[in-house]
Amino acid sequence: MSAPSITTFKKRDVIFAAGDAGGALPKLIKGAAILYTLFEDGRRQVLDLAGPGDVLHFEVDGAIDFYAEALTACEVACYDAAELLSSSDGTTFVMEQMRERLAIERRHVTMLSEKSAAERLTDFIHLSAECLGQD
Repeated sequence: MSAPSITTFKKRDVIFAAGDAGGALPKLIKGAAILYTLFEDGRRQVLDLAGPGDVLHFEVDGAIDFYAEALTACEVACYDAAELLSSSDGTTFVMEQMRERLAIERRHVTMLSEKSAAERLTDFIHLSAECLGQD
């Protein structure tokens, strides 16, 4: 497997935008990013926060349907999806990352459906602190 390309982003730089082609799997190496979608009226809906070690999307052959923006200075490693998925080690890596992402999504669904506003705010503050390295 070849080495990933590494790209550096400044705070507030767009890492990728909705409509960009997939094909490379971006993994956050350093920094924090926000994942969001935009509504037609310009409002922004936060989908998630990402920290070091997080894969930012899993779109291998279609268009990405959300945005990623650097919350801090970031380094992102881009892995060629086709090459990564052609090896058992690469497939294992992608599956582990997807399992982690699903666990996070389940936590979010629980937070949104079962918790009070104060509990959701507390969870968001803890998540923000984790992403920004302030545990």
